[in-house]
Amino acid sequence: MKNRSISRKFAAVALAAACLGGSVSAHADTPATGFIPLLPPIIDSSIFFAKPTQYTCALATGSTPNYYVSRDIQLTNYEAWSVDATTIRYWAPTAGTYSFRIVIRDTDRYGDIITRSVVKTITLAAATPLNVTTRFANAWTGDTTKLSISHEEVTGPSALHFAQSPGACSNAALTEVSGAMPGPSADIGLVVTGDTSRAHTEVVEYNIPAINKYFITGRTDEKALLDAQPTVFVRTGKKFTVPSKSVYGNVYDVYRFFSPAPGAQSHVFVDKVDRDWLVSLPGTGLLDEGADFGTIKPDNAGVCPTYAPKKIYRSFHNTPVVGQRNHRYSTSLADHNAMLTQGWQHEGVVFCAYN
Repeated sequence: MKNRSISRKFAAVALAAACLGGSVSAHADTPATGFIPLLPPIIDSSIFFAKPTQYTCALATGSTPNYYVSRDIQLTNYEAWSVDATTIRYWAPTAGTYSFRIVIRDTDRYGDIITRSVVKTITLAAATPLNVTTRFANAWTGDTTKLSISHEEVTGPSALHFAQSPGACSNAALTEVSGAMPGPSADIGLVVTGDTSRAHTEVVEYNIPAINKYFITGRTDEKALLDAQPTVFVRTGKKFTVPSKSVYGNVYDVYRFFSPAPGAQSHVFVDKVDRDWLVSLPGTGLLDEGADFGTIKPDNAGVCPTYAPKKIYRSFHNTPVVGQRNHRYSTSLADHNAMLTQGWQHEGVVFCAYN
């Protein structure tokens, strides 16, 4: 069951619940022990918006089998900003139904997971190849240029094979079954589609000196309005870059709520699950201001992946003075700990940014 403690904490704040907070000692980061992503449900937008081809190794036209799908395909110079779909030619000696899941990782089999497909089920005739397209709803890859494509949860009446490409292919390699490199000197037919250009949002932090509150926004028009009043809304110099909202299938949209209660105006940012939960609560008085930007979510240990390595920390000023209650989103651990020494409460890593 999903942990909603942070959202409930905010809902209580927005409703002016009285809870006092003491000082908190400096927080230390959780050591990175491997990233297991919290992926949103795959919505296959690529059915409606096909992406351009970013990598091609010619698909075989014959029926000669080659290597088991237990080997990984590694791309060494991937210049696109997303993976929307892969097309691979499969072969099996026995007719029947086969299933598998494709996992795409940063660099190699041991790298951080970028995205996973749903379980793919295909029907093969005996010794008859089939080109199969697997979709990833335009998964964001950050600035990663090395991708590893693995097949997992493979089932079927016999071993499933790749079909080798009829020609030599550049910037790709096949691993050993263990995932180790170098693998056999072979070229596997593969087509990868994705976005050539990036869709990113710069989120900027402001301070409001008159009430000593912090505020962030990724909205271009809103930044222009705030910048037009530089003595009221002061840029702190802190900012971070994240994927834009509603573009990538492995990115969560971040929604903004506003509490308009007189003397207690405040904002907080939540994912869609918590957004829907807050909207369902009667009588909160909260205003749903919609999605602001996208993010890769940290895992349950607060770890961010290599392709979105910048941790954004959240702290909360839980003061008895309702009008001074506020969240701050810090771009460094040092800034975050500085808030904790002032009595703000630690609420953990909430976003993973690109830079």
